[in-house]
Amino acid sequence: MSATALDACLCLLLVSAAAVTVVSTPTPTADEDRADAVAETLAAATADVPYTLQPAPDEGGDADTNPEYERVAHGTLVSLLADAAVRTVRVDGEPLTGTNEGF
Repeated sequence: MSATALDACLCLLLVSAAAVTVVSTPTPTADEDRADAVAETLAAATADVPYTLQPAPDEGGDADTNPEYERVAHGTLVSLLADAAVRTVRVDGEPLTGTNEGF
C-alpha cells in the first residue's frame, strides 16, 4: 500500500470518527433550576466598567480632557449591579448620597 493510499484511509477514518462524535452528542435539555445557574454565573463572572468622575464645582477642571478623572470599576457582576442600585437611590427626588453624580 502506498503512502498516499494510507494517508487517504487515515483521513477517512478521522472524518468518520468526527461525524460519529457530532451525531451521537446528546441535545441539551431545558434545566429546571436555571435560576441557580444564572446566580452562579453572576456571582462568578467579572467585568470592567469604565467611568469618568465629575470635577468639583470650585475645582474648574475639565473631565473630558483630564485623564485623572478616568476610572475603571472592576468586580463581579453582582457587586457592580449592587453598586449601581445603591448609588442611584433617591428619596423624594433627591439623591441619597453625593456619590451618584453622573452614575
